[in-house]
Formats: sequence, structure tokens, C-alpha cells
Amino acid sequence: MKLFSPAKINLSLKILGKRKDGYHNIKSIFQTVSLYDEIFISSTKSDKEIEFVCKPEVTKNPEENLAYKAWELLKEHTGEKRKVKIEIIKNIPVGAGLGGGSSDAGSILKGLAKFWDIKISINELKKLALKLGADVPFFLYGGKCLVEGIGEKIRKLNPENQERNNYILLIWPGFGIPTKEIYEMFDKFYCKKKVYTTQYPINDLEEVVFRKYPELKKIKEKLIELGAKFSLMSGSGSTIFGVFEKRESAVKAKNQFRKYKTWLVRPVYRVSSS
Repeated sequence: MKLFSPAKINLSLKILGKRKDGYHNIKSIFQTVSLYDEIFISSTKSDKEIEFVCKPEVTKNPEENLAYKAWELLKEHTGEKRKVKIEIIKNIPVGAGLGGGSSDAGSILKGLAKFWDIKISINELKKLALKLGADVPFFLYGGKCLVEGIGEKIRKLNPENQERNNYILLIWPGFGIPTKEIYEMFDKFYCKKKVYTTQYPINDLEEVVFRKYPELKKIKEKLIELGAKFSLMSGSGSTIFGVFEKRESAVKAKNQFRKYKTWLVRPVYRVSSS
């Protein structure tokens, strides 16, 4: 079985406050896009319960990988005994605000349930996904969703016709940003009550990230200068994206960012597997 595990961008991200458990309540619009990690699931005759391969490796130990934890969690929840091989080809950069690890974990939960022919409800999978991380439940749905709470409240949204035709230019500066660090800085310096003068698009974390990484602010400003309808940081960074109505404009803009890793992607509303 081959799975395509998509990246996401945040079309808006509002931080509503810190909870007693340390998590933050958010209100965000998530959108999957056509940049994918590739995941292969197959049976194995290995002596081990699982053969797990991730190329390139993103954790020191496989057991620390969210996708590995997803397999472990589903196996324990269902009592499944069959051995499996999981191979992940990483194309989504780590620590980029694109949800690559969370997407892989969500794909493993759904993919393994199908591979093992396990009858499990979406609500059960959602509870398991939340144990792995706040962004993981969204990837059980994909498309465009309003995400609230810490990530557990998800409502599918119908995209406007124009949105389906947009071209999205992703700019990755070549380094990751630790999410925990950014939220800690936000709590310390920027946690005052915000008054929103516009509904969309906003990312409350931009202010704190741009102060530490001014290069990202310059990328955003340049995308606007080059004709993007709007530009925003995705998640807690480090990826900045610009939304364009015409492919020609997006390609011209892409050529102005040759020093960075870039992808020209489209919104994705249905993810395929084979």
C-alpha cells in the first residue's frame, strides 16, 4: 500500500489563550496542499513486529518518530498481532510549520486500519490521533477545515471556487523552528488580549517569530510585492507562503527566491492511496 501524506498550511491562526494543561486554545483554518511525504506499508516476514524505515531520518531513534508511535498506538488499541513494514520517504521539511510529522502519523493511523482491515470509527481514530499531537486529528480529514480547541474540534469547510484554482508558493528558508520555543515566547511577551480588525488572514505567531527571524518577514513582504493576494507564515514557521491567482505570476515569484527551497503547490481536498 502506498500513501500520499500531504503538507498543510494555516490560512489563519489565532491563539486564544493558554490552558492549565499547558496547551493553547486556537482558532485556525487548515488547508492541505500538494507537497507529500510518501509512505509504503507492506507485510513482512521479519522476526521483529515492525520494520520501520524513514529516509532521511528525522529522529535519533525510530521509536521517537510520530509515525512509529502511531503504529504502536493502533496496535495496542486493537490488539493487532500481524507484522508490518513501514517505509517513509520524507519530502516535507521538519520544523517548517507544514505538519509533516503529524501528517505521517495521521496517514499511518488511517492506512494501517485499512491495511489490516480493522473496523474502527473516525471518532476512535481521532481520540488516538490527539494522543499523538494536537495537529494529528486534522490529517484524518484533510482538505480545508476550521480547527479549534487544541486541535480536536474540526469542521470541514467548503472552499470557494476561486480558492480551488489558487497557486500557493511555499518558501522554506532552510532551517526549522521549534514550536514549543515559539509558544513560550508568545506566552511571555505577546499573550495580551488581541483585538482583530480583520477575520482573514492572520497568524498571531508572526510577530514573535519575525522578531527573532527578521529574514522571514522580508520573505513575506517580498511575496506581497511580487503580486501575491496574501502572504502568511504557516503555523509557528519557518515556512512562508504566498497565494497567487495565476500560475504565471507564481512562477515569476518563485524565480526570485532561488536561494531558498521552494515548492509551487495547489490546494488538496482529497488525498489518494494505492
